[in-house]
Amino acid sequence: MNPEQNAYFRLAGWGSVLLAVLFWLSTPALARDTDIYQVHVKQNCYILLDTSESMDFGVYQNSINYASMFDYLFTLYETPTGATDSDGTLVYTHTYINDTINNSDIFFHTSMQATKNKIYLWEGAIGVTTASVTNAGVTQTLTVTGDPTDPGYLWYVGYPNLVQSPYLIDTHTLINSSGVLSNDGSGNASRLTVDANGHMRFDGNLLPFNQDILQHQYATLYNGSIIDNGFSGLLNAPGYYFSGYQTVSPTGVASGDVAAVSGNTNIYFFVTGNWINMQSMYNLHYVAGSTPQPAGAVAGADA
Repeated sequence: MNPEQNAYFRLAGWGSVLLAVLFWLSTPALARDTDIYQVHVKQNCYILLDTSESMDFGVYQNSINYASMFDYLFTLYETPTGATDSDGTLVYTHTYINDTINNSDIFFHTSMQATKNKIYLWEGAIGVTTASVTNAGVTQTLTVTGDPTDPGYLWYVGYPNLVQSPYLIDTHTLINSSGVLSNDGSGNASRLTVDANGHMRFDGNLLPFNQDILQHQYATLYNGSIIDNGFSGLLNAPGYYFSGYQTVSPTGVASGDVAAVSGNTNIYFFVTGNWINMQSMYNLHYVAGSTPQPAGAVAGADA
């Protein structure tokens, strides 16, 4: 065999090896579409789909001013009537998008919108259960709550008198985008404080019903980003935290403010005012026969 032939067969051999390697690397792509109908198939990926009703509206984002978004949508394609309400708010026609909870303009009033960066306690028909889990001989009691983010029916207990409602308790505490807490300047003491060990306290007490939590609890994700799983982080995203209380006094913790019990329906969550305004915004719906509507929109559908 001459040198040229020897080089040719060596290259051909390496080409066969390269093809074999490429074939081996590409074998997962050989899965067939019909594999999804078979019972025993090697998994290529795992997909989870959440089809609950709370998936039909957006994820809370604390940088969005939901009160302003409500006002924009509520006046979209509407015409001022020239009149004003008792608090000086302009009266608009309600022919395109309306609030289907009250069928009124009550949440268009500045006085009825919650303060964006204030922390409130709000009662909702959420439900609470407890479960005992034993792992390696250690038993833990876990608190599990229902879905606290569904604006369709869970959070209008105190409507229509939202801000003055006994179901909405003012903590006189503000939170900024960095999770720093401060007094609201109303002359009332902040009901939410942080003790020397970094734990949250409400009216001087640790949160009951296994809800004791640090103000900040940072965790590093696989990609190097840092999240805050503490109270301040949860108030900024997703916007709420279970208080552990089933009743709350507007002025201070009293003997009746007992910790929530398993099976209780109406319970209190700490929420931001911006989160409350989001619930109002997501209760806007198209009015029957209104025009113009987006393609495919139907009367009563979420705006």
